[in-house]
Amino acid sequence: CDFLKGKCVLPTTSDIENEYLTCYIDRMPSSLEDYIRREILPESESDLPRDSDAFFDAVHAAASIDDCVAPSDPLRIDKRAKYVWDAETVECKAEQLGLPVEDTEGIENQCPAGVCLGQSCREEYPNCLANCNADYRFVDTDEDCDPEPLCSISDLDDCDGSHCAYCPSDHSLPCTLVAGVDRDDCDNNIGCELPDGRVLFGLSEDECRDYDASCSITCPGDGCLSLSETSGVCVVDVPNFPTCQNVAKSYSIETVWWDGDSCLIIPYDTREACEDFAALSLLSTHWDRCEDWGADECGDTTVATTQRYLECYVSNWRECTSQQECESSGECSDRKYATLVTSATGEYPIEVQTGVCFNSGFHDNGGGDLPVCLEDMDRPGIGCRDLLFDDDADCTGFIDSQGLFAFREWVIPAVTEENCRNDAASRFGCLLPGPEKQLLWLNASECECRGGSAQFAWEWTPGQWRGGVPRSLTWMEAREEPLYEKQSSLSFITLEEWEAESVEEQFLYILRSDVICQSNFVSYSLTTLVCDCYSTEDETGDSCYEQNENNRENLVGISAVCEGERSVVKGPSGRVTFAEFAIRRGCSLLNLSIVNEAWFDATVADVAVSFRFEDHNTRGTVRNDDQATVGELVGDGTVISFEKPGRMETFEVCLRVTQTEPDNAEYSRRDFGTSTSSYEYIVPAGLQKVNVQDLGTAQFWCSRVEYDDVAVDPDGVVRLFPIYRERDYEDQDEEYVSYRTKVLMYVLGCFYAVDLCLFIFYFAHKAEIGKRSQKRRQIAFPLSALFFVLCVFRICFMFMYPNGVFYQEPLSEFVVFEIPTFLLFTMVIISIGFWKSLSNRTHFFVKDSKFLVYVGVVLVWCLWIVVTVVYSEVVLESDSGESPCVGRVPDNNDELEENTRILTIVYQSIIVAVTFFLAAIFSFYTRKLLAAAKNISRVKKFILFIGGLITFSFLIRCILFVIILAVEFTSSIYMFIALFLTEVMLMLLCALQFNNWMFYKFGSSYAGNSATSRGTKSKDMMSGDTSDSKELRMKTDMNTVMDD
Repeated sequence: CDFLKGKCVLPTTSDIENEYLTCYIDRMPSSLEDYIRREILPESESDLPRDSDAFFDAVHAAASIDDCVAPSDPLRIDKRAKYVWDAETVECKAEQLGLPVEDTEGIENQCPAGVCLGQSCREEYPNCLANCNADYRFVDTDEDCDPEPLCSISDLDDCDGSHCAYCPSDHSLPCTLVAGVDRDDCDNNIGCELPDGRVLFGLSEDECRDYDASCSITCPGDGCLSLSETSGVCVVDVPNFPTCQNVAKSYSIETVWWDGDSCLIIPYDTREACEDFAALSLLSTHWDRCEDWGADECGDTTVATTQRYLECYVSNWRECTSQQECESSGECSDRKYATLVTSATGEYPIEVQTGVCFNSGFHDNGGGDLPVCLEDMDRPGIGCRDLLFDDDADCTGFIDSQGLFAFREWVIPAVTEENCRNDAASRFGCLLPGPEKQLLWLNASECECRGGSAQFAWEWTPGQWRGGVPRSLTWMEAREEPLYEKQSSLSFITLEEWEAESVEEQFLYILRSDVICQSNFVSYSLTTLVCDCYSTEDETGDSCYEQNENNRENLVGISAVCEGERSVVKGPSGRVTFAEFAIRRGCSLLNLSIVNEAWFDATVADVAVSFRFEDHNTRGTVRNDDQATVGELVGDGTVISFEKPGRMETFEVCLRVTQTEPDNAEYSRRDFGTSTSSYEYIVPAGLQKVNVQDLGTAQFWCSRVEYDDVAVDPDGVVRLFPIYRERDYEDQDEEYVSYRTKVLMYVLGCFYAVDLCLFIFYFAHKAEIGKRSQKRRQIAFPLSALFFVLCVFRICFMFMYPNGVFYQEPLSEFVVFEIPTFLLFTMVIISIGFWKSLSNRTHFFVKDSKFLVYVGVVLVWCLWIVVTVVYSEVVLESDSGESPCVGRVPDNNDELEENTRILTIVYQSIIVAVTFFLAAIFSFYTRKLLAAAKNISRVKKFILFIGGLITFSFLIRCILFVIILAVEFTSSIYMFIALFLTEVMLMLLCALQFNNWMFYKFGSSYAGNSATSRGTKSKDMMSGDTSDSKELRMKTDMNTVMDD
């Protein structure tokens, strides 16, 4: 736009609209693009590529309306749908201007309304609109849309025929008629377009370029300028006022008799017009202008009275004298506000003050956002301008007066671009959203915090040397062109509304998040209270709680993350910050939920009826992939679910912690944990860096996370929890019991395996014992079979329990651990029956030993069945301890523990009693058998050994179990000793006794072979024994022992 001409050179309206829409699409943020695709475009066009012509056409069609436009002149918007920026009432403007309300034309000329094809134009805030509540109001399109036809050539009486015309370079209409030029001469002539907009004809191209050349600005230096910026005045040399009046009458022009000695011709405002009048009237004239006087003559009416008319004053700027000086200089827009006329109105010479006091505007102590200017100040575009100061010494620093405070700075007009545009407080400010073009004294970071745009306050305009521009003339036909047309045109208002609605949608996410957060928190608590009020007789209360349990994720916030935009969503458990690169493309809606850490209360330790080496270590909440407990939870979880999870990249998460120090010193590393939707446990994410931020009384842990690393669930939802963990958590294996207990149980299992091997050895060689050992096998074989099964169960248990096979499986643990006890009972009952048959004495027991054995075995195993059924169907099916209000009332297993304890006392008491009873009976028959034995030396040895061994083992078992039952403690060493003495040693010694014939045979064979090798054959011959007689004697002795 050329302000000297008052004219802008623009393309057609459609071209400008297309260029604007192209810029709009290229620069629109991802959130706006997402809004347009979701809310504006039809579904068939919502996935078109942003840089495609199809997408451009779709947006253009959606944003177009029927409007009354000027196709050839985009600036003619008076009939378009638009907004007008004006005072609320004309009376207010009139009062500010000091004009009567009836003078609407004067009011409009001095304080014109702003016009905008939307509500986002930056409007100057002149003093005439101060305190008048200026705002935009909508004016709809002109429905009639009168075309107002315009002739393509001006100055024609009838718009027809062909003529020579000068057409502006921007091809705008109308063209100017060049009278008296035929077609041939039209092609050989030019029109000279002067910088001030005039067009001269009859000049050559060189004359045109040199004609009235001047600089577009003034250059630094002392000079004389016109305060009113009057280009000059035409003066007629006449002696008095009557003569001046005659000139006016004779030539029908307006004249002014000025200051008693000068006759001024008002209409002629150029030197050329003044000279033309002199040539026409043959009167002596001259052209006066301020720039023709030097600084020493400026303001001196004795030199020329016309100086007063032109308002000449001494300035720090002057007219540029050459093209080089012009183009090396420039002008800063601060000059208008940094110079101040200090002389009174009408006083001459005019005094101009260079330098003015600026301030930031006054703020109250309440911290209001926008500053105000006091009555004796005006608004220069940044802060306020205080007109009362005339010295820079008084305009410095901070002022505080009656609850108002401001910052001040003395501003001198800049003469270089570096001085004009820098970050000084009075030259750099913040433009907040809104139509007022008023900068605040804020730096870039403060401006960004308030959502404003940091920018320079002043513009630098380089000097341009301008002369005439030759233009070709055109031979053309005159025709009428419609100035306005009713057509589909791009609505800037619609485009602006889309942007506003998109921003409003983003803003509403914050409000909705706040409402959702408060509502869900309150409703969750109220729901819990309502569930408490339900009757538990029909289990309505429990089912009510189950609804809460099925919705562990409590929604507390919603937002959207868009490419190229920064967004933050907050909740009670933390906040998530998305940078410009958080998403690959487009936008994605997200939900933020909270998971109460109470859902992850540690699992209640199981209880058992059997005596234990050691209770299982309870699995913690934080585990590694091997299910080993490697940390602890220290805060609520944050759940982030995305509408389009496949586009996410990286973001920062801050989680609030409720426990700043770990309970276990081994858990020294801060980390985030992840979980699946089942929320069974939490797995460390293994973050290398977690920062601690203290905000008030709350502590937050913050870290940047990669989406693919923390979205461990197939549903793409991110579930994060603050945790303390071990340093090398991945290398930890799950330990169900302590290392000492594991070693003791493994060693005991190996002892049982040794016993098992001895019994296998017995079974493998039992056929070699011979027919004479049938009586011995009646007791050895069934006892060995029972011991064999017992060893298998014990070996399985000793190697399974330390590895967690029976973790949270108390019934399986009971069955595998207690069956060997009843196998021992069975063994003793069978032994008692065998001992009774051997004693062959009359007593109070049933004579039939087999019947006694059957009854005893059946009773023992019935006891086992009864206890097992009671444990599985009564005790374990009692209240499991799960809270019906999970997350509010912690779990407990008091009832299960009490029932299990009662059953343990009853069961173990029965076991001890049975053990003692069987030991007593066995001891009784052992004594009877010893008394009835014929071969005292051999029989007593066997009976005493087996009987004493079983009796001793069972009595020791009773004593040890009574102690542990009475004291109620758990010790792996104690159980190791108890089982080693009462089972391992029992079976080992029995196995050795059952296999003693084979050991004796192997020993004898080894001894015989050794004797032969030493030459013992001669000694046998000398004693009179033959080899056959020796072998017969050995077999006889061995069979006799085995029969016994």
